[in-house]
Amino acid sequence: MAAPETDQALLHLRNLFSSIPFNDSSHLLFTTLAISFVVPILHFIHRDYSNFLALGPGGTPSNFFGYLRISYLRLFALKDPFTPPTPTLTECPINGFLLELPKRPQPRPSVAGIAPHRQTNQKPPAYLYQLLRIALYSLVSSNGKLLRSGNSCFEKHGLALFLCLCPQCPDAKCHMELLHSGPTHMNHTCEDTGEICHLHPSDSSMHLTLHPSDAALVISKGWGERHPLAGCPVLGFGGRLLPEGFVMVYAPQQENQIGILKDIVRAAGWWVGGFNSIHVLSKMSKNTKFILVSLPASISPTNDKDEALTALRSAVTTDYGTVFPFLIPEFKIGTLDALVQQADELAKLEGGCEAVVGKVGDSLKTILEGDEGKIAQQKTVNDKPAEQYLKSFHWNKVKYRADKPLEEIIGTLHKEVTSIDNQVKEKYNSYNQIKTNLTTLQRKQTGNLSNKSLSNIVPRSLMVQDSDYLETHLIAVARTITKDFLRTYETLAPMVVPRSAVQVAADDEFTLYAVTTFKKHSHEFIHKCRESKWTPRDFKYKEGGKEEESKELERVGKEEKKIWGEALRLGRTAWGESVMAWVHVLALRVFVETVLRYGLPLNFVCGLIRTTPKLAKKARSSLDVSYSYLGGNALGRDKKGRVAKDDSSTSADMQAAGHMGDSGEYSPYVCYEFEIP
Repeated sequence: MAAPETDQALLHLRNLFSSIPFNDSSHLLFTTLAISFVVPILHFIHRDYSNFLALGPGGTPSNFFGYLRISYLRLFALKDPFTPPTPTLTECPINGFLLELPKRPQPRPSVAGIAPHRQTNQKPPAYLYQLLRIALYSLVSSNGKLLRSGNSCFEKHGLALFLCLCPQCPDAKCHMELLHSGPTHMNHTCEDTGEICHLHPSDSSMHLTLHPSDAALVISKGWGERHPLAGCPVLGFGGRLLPEGFVMVYAPQQENQIGILKDIVRAAGWWVGGFNSIHVLSKMSKNTKFILVSLPASISPTNDKDEALTALRSAVTTDYGTVFPFLIPEFKIGTLDALVQQADELAKLEGGCEAVVGKVGDSLKTILEGDEGKIAQQKTVNDKPAEQYLKSFHWNKVKYRADKPLEEIIGTLHKEVTSIDNQVKEKYNSYNQIKTNLTTLQRKQTGNLSNKSLSNIVPRSLMVQDSDYLETHLIAVARTITKDFLRTYETLAPMVVPRSAVQVAADDEFTLYAVTTFKKHSHEFIHKCRESKWTPRDFKYKEGGKEEESKELERVGKEEKKIWGEALRLGRTAWGESVMAWVHVLALRVFVETVLRYGLPLNFVCGLIRTTPKLAKKARSSLDVSYSYLGGNALGRDKKGRVAKDDSSTSADMQAAGHMGDSGEYSPYVCYEFEIP
């Protein structure tokens, strides 16, 4: 690309030198030295400026002033963009969002520039760029209340994703209370806009902000590199221009890399959103199912646990699910009778845990009025999505000491789950009560004349006060039958004061009348009014009643907000604690069943299979094919070599022995299926 400014500078320099007289040897020496120094410098500037323009539009203007700005920023750039950011002790949480990434099969591309910062090779075909755009838009469409798209704040153009949990987002108002109900805080990006990532049309690469651990993983696996100014303080620019974890993610080279880049974007959203934007970040949905499988290490020729886990992954294959290691410590083992009894207790306790998780989830649904986005934000375990917690599960040795007897650990879990259930139930009932009271008071302020408060409608002069014989009644009559009321009210009961009906007020549905009767016939008059489908209002005039009702409404409103916040915080904590207890109970079930199935000494591997309800049966069938020999005669093969269950009598025997599992079907290995609601 031509650079007119530098061409003009060279021309001006040539004219300047041509005007210098060469009859003096000193002048000639000076000219020679000047040319030898200045011309290479100008040539370098010309070439460097051309390269700057060739990178295309970016966050810096594409002119000579923009080039000078970038030249200054180079003084503060990172020496090595492949050095990961250094985590600090204040990072919360310490671990990132990504657990693992495959190695990028291609070598790293060449990258140039600062702003713009672009790939200079490995630019993918246009259809891959479009697929990546579609993937980003799909995140927005499936999380419309938490994500939005727009022009990048960093680049001033190009597609970018923004988190709506920030003040600038037009959809943020309905979510702002959640910012104050938990540990959520937004990690600042460009001008606090909540920008998660932006896509470069020229090379299909992306810039995004990651947790230091996630940035290190992305760099080490060859998927990206840090921006030259990531975390670098710049003199004269008020400190750091870019966050520590500001990373370029290279352009996809194959279609199967789009999903990996989408996961990295989720990790960026998790970090920018302050760890609590779970609905955006977690891939777990209502169609996710988990299978806990325990197999003896003898399934590998060397009895090695790592090889056994690899064999398990090969048996399931990625077509039916993804296998993650699930680490279970060894516990103190008692007698065989005790293990059998504990297996029964754990089965019942697991059902109780699942029920409590469901109840807490229903409570959150009620408190948050069914808003799925807000509910998903509250469903975390140790400030992680439930799926992330499961994938990185480690036994909590502080809460549930593994060196204690199994019976004691089971008792601790049972007490904890019962306590969670009782606390949530109590707080939820309190919230329901105060909510009902508030709704009743609000209805009195906004309803029609048949149910709203009359304190600010009925004047004192209409009511008979301090009489031993007379009493004033207020009757709300539907507007369609007011003529019938006026024609018949005097004869409805004895001792109705003639022509005492006075219209007090009217709305779209009812007309309110004041009628005076003798006290001894008031009960009969009220009864007859109800029979005639008129609505008697129970009202006693009270001085200052209007102000008193307003104060009561304000008091109950404040109380409702207070209990709402308490119930929300308790619900979030209780959901995480109950899921944690449930997973620990499942781990105990797997351990006890493993001892009963495979015997001692213990040498087993446990894996967590993430799949879907539709694929779960295929995953189980694949496992049956690979490990049917573990079941002895319980599983055989038909004439075509397919795995077949044995006769019903054998199945009945297995059921009686407790080896049929939760599904009622015998499996030759330890296996438990579950879904997180």
